[in-house]
Amino acid sequence: MHLSITTARISPSIIAVSTLLWAQSALAAPAPKNDDFADALVITSSPFTDRRTTTGATFELADPVLTGPDCAGVKDFHTVWYTYTAPADQLIHADTFGSDYDTVLSAFTLEPSESLNQVACNDDYYQGQSAVDIQATAGTKYYFMVGSFFSSPNAKLKLQFNFEVDPPLEIDIDILQVIVDEGQAYVSLDSFCSRPVEIELEGLLTQKFKGDVSSAAFGPITFACEGNTSFDVPPFPQPDGPFVPGKAVLELSASAEDGGDIATFEDEQTVTLIP
Repeated sequence: MHLSITTARISPSIIAVSTLLWAQSALAAPAPKNDDFADALVITSSPFTDRRTTTGATFELADPVLTGPDCAGVKDFHTVWYTYTAPADQLIHADTFGSDYDTVLSAFTLEPSESLNQVACNDDYYQGQSAVDIQATAGTKYYFMVGSFFSSPNAKLKLQFNFEVDPPLEIDIDILQVIVDEGQAYVSLDSFCSRPVEIELEGLLTQKFKGDVSSAAFGPITFACEGNTSFDVPPFPQPDGPFVPGKAVLELSASAEDGGDIATFEDEQTVTLIP
């Protein structure tokens, strides 16, 4: 390290600002143990799940520049590192599903020149979460870097790792909008599935308006999901009374099965019926 010291007159205002910055720095969140490449957390078995707060994670100047169709031009910050040595030729899956910030996930091998060679990278597999699948070679050490997308706020990370190319079966349903027309409700949804599956969905829409209650159920209905799939629910049966623009409660229940694996989803949200 080269340290250069110079002298200058410092005004009271600069001293005050410097003191404030020091106080903020002192209160900064601590860096995770695997904040740096040299301290990568070793993965020894599968399945592996790691949950940690990354608010204090930093960005190393030596962190690699990401490339590839999913990551070219993407700059990740607040990075943490993991490493795994494949005991045999095998398929590896890793994802950040369940994290609460926008992640970027990449995988590397270390070249004899000590430079990192990117073998996989993904940003936004689904709603800001990332996933990669790689064909591992026996005896090769792989490094996984997880960062936040550009300067996205980072908080709680969940990294999942397993030896199978098929990721754990997970499904999720998001409500895009609910339209009311002539008393009937029309629901548009966005679905996510970690594998291509058939999702069985049912729901209940309930609205209270001026002392009257309108309620209508739909399903179960089945639709094909592959990654991200938008889906429009057929018009609800005519309820006890007509729906009107305004607030309502939508309850959703969904399930999917693939190869003996079962995933379920349940949610209840207050929605706004728009004309």
